Amino acid sequence: MFLISVWYTRYEAHTRLALFYVVGIASTGVSGLLAYGIENMDGDAGLAGWRWIFIIEGIVTCFCGLAAYVTLVDLPERATLRGLFGLLPPFLTAEEATLIHARIERDRGDSVPEKLTVKKMLVCAKDWKIWEFSSYVMFNNTALYAFAYFLPVILQKSLHYSTSKAQLFTFPPYAVAVPWILFCAWICDRLKVRGPMLVFNSSLYMIGVCITAFCANPHARYGGVFIGVMGITGNIPTNWAYAHNNVVGQAKRALCAAMMTTGGGIGGIIAGNIFQAKDAPAYRTALIICIAFQAFNILLVVKNFFYFAIANKKADREELIIEGTPDFRYTY
Repeated sequence: MFLISVWYTRYEAHTRLALFYVVGIASTGVSGLLAYGIENMDGDAGLAGWRWIFIIEGIVTCFCGLAAYVTLVDLPERATLRGLFGLLPPFLTAEEATLIHARIERDRGDSVPEKLTVKKMLVCAKDWKIWEFSSYVMFNNTALYAFAYFLPVILQKSLHYSTSKAQLFTFPPYAVAVPWILFCAWICDRLKVRGPMLVFNSSLYMIGVCITAFCANPHARYGGVFIGVMGITGNIPTNWAYAHNNVVGQAKRALCAAMMTTGGGIGGIIAGNIFQAKDAPAYRTALIICIAFQAFNILLVVKNFFYFAIANKKADREELIIEGTPDFRYTY
C-alpha cells in the first residue's frame, strides 16, 4: 500500500489500490473453490484432505513470495539501481525517475524521501487523521468478519448444504464484489471524491447485514450477503485512498500505512471476541456492534466533509497552509 502511494498521484492511487485489493478478495473467494476441490483429494498419496490444503496453498504462497522478491519495484529514488544483487537492469532511467518525482512533487509536494527516526514518528503520530484513518480499517475488518461467520450458518443450517457445497458457495459474493470494487475506484478517481463512496458503501453494508441477520427467507439472507460484501469490500481500498489523499510526507504516510494495517488486525481480534459460539446462530450482539461501527464510520466521514471543506476554503483565501504545502487541498 505504501509503495503504491509513493509511485502514483492522489487521483491515480485508488484504482491501483483497488486492483491490489481485488487480488486478495479473489483469493478469498477462490480459497472456497480450492477447498472444495482439495476435499476430494482426501486419501491421495496417503494424506488427509486438510494436509493437501496446507501443501498446495503453501507451495503457491512460496512461489508468489519468490516472484515478488524478483519483480517488486523499489521506491522511485532507488528504481534507477540494478536489482536482484545487480543481475537485473534498472526499472527506470534517470530521466524517467526525474519525471516520476516531478509528478509527485506537483501533486502533493512530498517526492523527497524523509529519514525515518523515532522522533520523526512521534511527531507524525500527533496528527489525528492517522488515528482516525486507522479506526476506519478497524471498523471495516470487524464488519467483514461478520460474513465469515454467517455464510456457514446460512449455507449449512438454513439451506442445508453439505460442508463441501457450502465451501463452493462462499465464492459468488466475492466474485460479484470484484467489479463493484473496481467501479468504486474508477468513479472516485474520476470525480476526485472519497467520502460519499465511504458513506454509501457503509450504508450498503448495514442494509446487507440487516437482511442477512433478520430476514426469515434463507435465500434472501444469502442475497443479503452479496449486498453486504459489496459494501464492505468496496470501502477497504477507498479507506486507503482516503488516507493517501489527505496525508502529506513520506514518513507520515509510512506511519499511517503501518497503523492502518495494525487497525485491520485489531478489527480481526475484535470480531473473534464478539462473535461467540454461545450467540450462534443469530449473533445478535455482534451484528449490532458491526452496524454501530459502520454508523460511527459514517459520522466521522461526514464530520470530515465539513472540516476538510472549511480548511480548503481558508487555504483558497490564503488564510491557511494545509500540511505545510501552499497548493495542497484535502479530498473529501
